[in-house]
Amino acid sequence: MANYQLTRGFLGFMTKTSPVH
Repeated sequence: MANYQLTRGFLGFMTKTSPVH
């Protein structure tokens, strides 16, 4: 389950840093 949270956090971070940029 740790993998799921890690992927979700990574995706959220990238999506919040890429598009917003």
